[in-house]
Amino acid sequence: MEVEPQEGELGALVSSPEFARMVDRFAASTGLRLQVFDLDAHPLTAVEIYPRYCRLLQERKACPLYNDPDFLKRGEETIGVCKSGVGHFIAPVRNEKEVQMGAVVGPAVRFAPNSVEEFAELAFRLKIFPDDLIQAADAVQEHDAENLLGAGELVSVGLNLLAEMQAKERVGHALRRLQAEIAESNAQMLTQHVVDAVLYLTRADYALVLMIDDSGSDLASAYDQTSPDQLVAAKRRLVEGIAEW
Repeated sequence: MEVEPQEGELGALVSSPEFARMVDRFAASTGLRLQVFDLDAHPLTAVEIYPRYCRLLQERKACPLYNDPDFLKRGEETIGVCKSGVGHFIAPVRNEKEVQMGAVVGPAVRFAPNSVEEFAELAFRLKIFPDDLIQAADAVQEHDAENLLGAGELVSVGLNLLAEMQAKERVGHALRRLQAEIAESNAQMLTQHVVDAVLYLTRADYALVLMIDDSGSDLASAYDQTSPDQLVAAKRRLVEGIAEW
């Protein structure tokens, strides 16, 4: 599986030294290396060498990690069950607004006894010899679920702290850039720079900034962009002419 370029907030988190230390601590506690995926199951880090069980499912597009769009969407750290006693440790990665951006995922493990009946049913559906699938599932590395979740709690705490750090860095970066731009701006360009900063910090679709003098007269105004898409343009018309809301 090809690694995606590390762009955006999730990429910045993955490339941070704090995240690297978190991964190292998890590996020291569990012997497992965490991987990072966005919510579309695109990996942002190197993925594991999948065991035969995983490859059998991936070849048939039946692996929940890659083929179930909800598999990585989690409210808290947990073990995402693939089938019976086989699964992955999963912890959600959120931004400072508590919106999930992706997930950290552990390698496939066998955390509980496997059910022969469940795998026989799956084998029949995937047109695999039941004995082959059961043997492949039993060969997945065994790992204690409590140990995984205990180490995973520390991962979740660390991810929350990283999100807060990123939010502060984001604000600081926006303010420094705005200060530099203000020093070289006229009134019209100033409002445009303020709009850009507002959009960057709030992730809004559109924005309007008005500047007035002491008597309340308009000095300058600026929109987010000169040629917005149709949806943004339609919403913008609802607030045009409104000075406060």
